[in-house]
Amino acid sequence: EFQHQFLLGENLLVAPVTRDGERLKKVYLPEGDWLNLNDETTYSGGKTIIVEAPLDELPMFLRSGGILPEQPVRQHTGADAPNELSLDVFSANDYGSFLLYEDDGESMAYQNDAYRLTQFEINVTKDHSLFSRNVLNSGFGAAGRELSVKFHGIAAAPAQVSLNKNHLHLLNSSSESGTGYFFDAEKRVLTVKFIESETAQTITIR
Repeated sequence: EFQHQFLLGENLLVAPVTRDGERLKKVYLPEGDWLNLNDETTYSGGKTIIVEAPLDELPMFLRSGGILPEQPVRQHTGADAPNELSLDVFSANDYGSFLLYEDDGESMAYQNDAYRLTQFEINVTKDHSLFSRNVLNSGFGAAGRELSVKFHGIAAAPAQVSLNKNHLHLLNSSSESGTGYFFDAEKRVLTVKFIESETAQTITIR
């Protein structure tokens, strides 16, 4: 019954529609807390749910502790890599980590250390949330890319958001460029933007 849903890694579940005319999808969520990435609804796992599945949406769910990287669509592999990266983060009082590997996608230069490996971690406690970024290998690319971190399932606007203990200012919208943060109360999403560096970076949310 659930043969057409897939786990990509430990924390991302995809449930594509495979029947003509199907607009509702029955999905089994494994144990854990889950976020519907299309409508921001959260679920407790270990049960079956039914979700809407319109033609323009692929049912996707992120397990608590999950970190999902995204970049703008490129029309072909020869296009220049965009100078921006976004991360979807969902953590209901759980620890999570993710290793992002990047290289030129073409040559064997990675064998000579020409790759970039970045570790992201999220740790949520009763009082605050910590999100850290550490470059483990910097043999490919360079710092200076804009990073947009979207924290999902945030119940209320934060009192304070800081980057490496420096307070960030409130942006006018999530699409505004520059370092800072924006809270969407309706969607319960906190977006934090900053420029990547070669040194460790930590976001603190209180």
